[in-house]
Amino acid sequence: MPVSLPEWPTPKQEGWTYTNLKALTGLELAAGQTLLENTPLTAGLSLTHWEGTPARLPDNGAVKRALASADAGWRLDVKGQIEAPFELTFGGVGVSTAPRLSIALAPYAELTLIERHHQSEPTLTNMVGEIVLAEGAKLTHIRLQQCGDGVTHLDTRSITLAPNATYNGFVLVQGAALSRYEPHIQLEGAGAEATLNGLLLLSGTQHGDLTSHLVHAQPRGNSHQSVRAIISGQARGTYQGRIVVAPHARLSDAQQLSRTLLLSPQAEMNAKPELEILNDDVKCSHGASIGAIDPNALFYLRSRGLDEQSARSLLVDAFVAESLTPLPPSVLPLVQTEVTRWLEAQHG
Repeated sequence: MPVSLPEWPTPKQEGWTYTNLKALTGLELAAGQTLLENTPLTAGLSLTHWEGTPARLPDNGAVKRALASADAGWRLDVKGQIEAPFELTFGGVGVSTAPRLSIALAPYAELTLIERHHQSEPTLTNMVGEIVLAEGAKLTHIRLQQCGDGVTHLDTRSITLAPNATYNGFVLVQGAALSRYEPHIQLEGAGAEATLNGLLLLSGTQHGDLTSHLVHAQPRGNSHQSVRAIISGQARGTYQGRIVVAPHARLSDAQQLSRTLLLSPQAEMNAKPELEILNDDVKCSHGASIGAIDPNALFYLRSRGLDEQSARSLLVDAFVAESLTPLPPSVLPLVQTEVTRWLEAQHG
């Protein structure tokens, strides 16, 4: 990277305590080219090249570098109610890519978006983007990260909701030597609703980070975050979820929960739920749990005739199944296939 680019964030900065980008410091990575594939466009969808700057992104070195070295950008405009899911698949050539993506839904538009990240060669991807939902718009956003073992994958998004808009997000974090997905969600309109469900599947020496920032800026907003992680080997996971309820955001409902299943003594999870509530006319909660397979549950299944491996597999499968329940029927089989493939590899 050119010397003039800002430094990468370090663990000394708030929000980066558990994710260290030291391995990137001083590297001069040749610029590559992002590749994008998409399913056919239908009436109401427009996909064009975009050179704009996403709004409301955090001011840190990773974002500044992404903006300074962007190699490609796209804008997806949505009008009307789109029935069939629309797919975007990101790949790339070269050792360093920095794509940009803007998604804008018109008033009362609806879309189910499946967004895939399939980088396989040893690369650095540093992505930034924005999602803007106009009044009454509804987006179901399925983000599937399935990168190769040598990939470093960073992705920072801003997600803004107008009055009565709805954002339903699901994030699958899988693969990559090091990854971080950081959505910044702003409920700017009264009655807006945001849901973020996440599933981290980490093995080997992988490091996966899901860090969310959510602001209730107006009254009667609802937010629900539920993140589950299964970690094996010497992998390390992170979930940081920060919720801010503004002083005038009365009647807000903000719920946050993180649960982690550790499959080996060396596996590690860092969970940091945060709540900043600036008025008292709200309903908010957060919680986190981290542990291994329940020995009592394992004993119960063994007593019913299952061998130990089958009993463990059944308990892990049940843990994952709860995180997939909120998915719409149109995308559930797709996500189930990807998750099953990973689980089978762990079960041996």
